[in-house]
Amino acid sequence: MEFRFNLNEIFKHPIVEVGNTLVPPGFSGDKRALWDTQSKVTQIVNAMGEASAHAQSLTKPITTADRLRNSEHRLYLLIDQNANNGKGAVTGMLKTGEKSLYVFDREGQHYQVSPPCVLDFYIHESRQRSGFGRQLFEHMLHKEQIEPMRMAIDRPSEKFLGFLQKHYGLSTPVKQMNNYVVFDGFFPKAAEPIRMPVEDDNSISPQEPKADRPNSLNIDAAEEPFAVEDVKQELLEEEREEALDVPSNEEDADSLDAVEEEIRNVESAPESATLKGLMSPRTEAAGIVTPGRSTPGLTDQGYFDLKFYHNKLW
Repeated sequence: MEFRFNLNEIFKHPIVEVGNTLVPPGFSGDKRALWDTQSKVTQIVNAMGEASAHAQSLTKPITTADRLRNSEHRLYLLIDQNANNGKGAVTGMLKTGEKSLYVFDREGQHYQVSPPCVLDFYIHESRQRSGFGRQLFEHMLHKEQIEPMRMAIDRPSEKFLGFLQKHYGLSTPVKQMNNYVVFDGFFPKAAEPIRMPVEDDNSISPQEPKADRPNSLNIDAAEEPFAVEDVKQELLEEEREEALDVPSNEEDADSLDAVEEEIRNVESAPESATLKGLMSPRTEAAGIVTPGRSTPGLTDQGYFDLKFYHNKLW
């Protein structure tokens, strides 16, 4: 495709790569020269995109300067530097980039991948079947260090599929629902079962003992179990004493035994002696007198008052 301006002043090599800056490699000049170069590259990209869409019978081009600006795609242009009376002409265009895709293999297994894709490929009709397409495609494969079978193809035409089969042996494509095409070498191979190496008994080295955990209680490792058991035992004894309300010293235990002994003496005393106000030696020793009198140690009904002898029980 020819243009009115001199392409050789913009593109210094037969194949150039243009990114989202629309600045060809090797450019040098001031700001005005930069704007002029970007404007000319925009015309070239839009014209080649329209020609590619027309050749593939698409309703609108998939390659434009605006789309290239807003992406990380790479556009390779093939330049015939001797055409158009030495001004040069654009012979072909190839656009690549990564896409996030869901693809299915022949068995129906699906994969979520982001492979490098061929997004647009066009060789001018006047230069087809002359080796220019393979020259441009080989340059791209070498630059991106990839095999053709590892790439996904977006909406390939029948000519492009024939091109891949003729030069790279890629036949029987796996067509996807998203209009992409992949080949059998695109999918990862099934993982082989992992085999654990068998070691001899002599080759087994003793494992180092695990490091002890840090002692947050600042207790020596040898004394830690005993200290914890002592604390647990003390807590259990305190809970048992609170639940049963048992005196914890010898004096309280002796006083309780004395009270229980006096209760048994009163219960075993003759009923007639109690009714007549007679006091036996045992009751006199306990400080018990006839009921009805204001006497310490007895209730108003004449029963033995335990509160008088031991307040801790209440």
